[in-house]
Amino acid sequence: MSFSQPSDATQISLFPELTNPTKQEDLLSPESYTGLAGFHKYWGKKPTESLSYLIENLTTEKDIVMDPFLGSGLISREALERKRRFVGVDINPFSIEHTTFLLDLPASKDYYKALVEIEEKVAARINATYKTTDGRPASHYLWEGGNIESVWIKPETGRTRIEICPSEFDLKAFEEYKNYIPRNFRNLTFFYQFTH
Repeated sequence: MSFSQPSDATQISLFPELTNPTKQEDLLSPESYTGLAGFHKYWGKKPTESLSYLIENLTTEKDIVMDPFLGSGLISREALERKRRFVGVDINPFSIEHTTFLLDLPASKDYYKALVEIEEKVAARINATYKTTDGRPASHYLWEGGNIESVWIKPETGRTRIEICPSEFDLKAFEEYKNYIPRNFRNLTFFYQFTH
């Protein structure tokens, strides 16, 4: 995990400036989420084109737009860019925090500084739990029937993965963590593909 520092002249640009009104055609092929808008995959997130189209066509400047199910908060940004007032409500506290963040983005140097601080505090500890016999962190552990079948490592250069057999070191690490039970995650449902 590492981050490249943006230049002082570069400001994080996560949302394009409003240049043209949203058209019906934009609703048929919405753009994918990019930048920080793509960072959080809130389960009910809607394309911003549909939100902006409704705001532009059902309200006028200084009207109040209310979203009782705020979610990722992208609609707040769309409303304010179009000079509407906005009220957002959500039962999930994360939604409020995320929306507040979107509406008051940090400068790129502050954002970079926070990422570096997080990396310094946790990267070594996280990577230590994924170390292989040669000391490099694994990127994937492939499982079959409760057993480690294969270990993948990212190469120094290029994109082709290095695939190795699990070693005694990997199996020992697995034993160390096998009784760990996450406290705040629901049980996962795994889907298997069967061929005849």
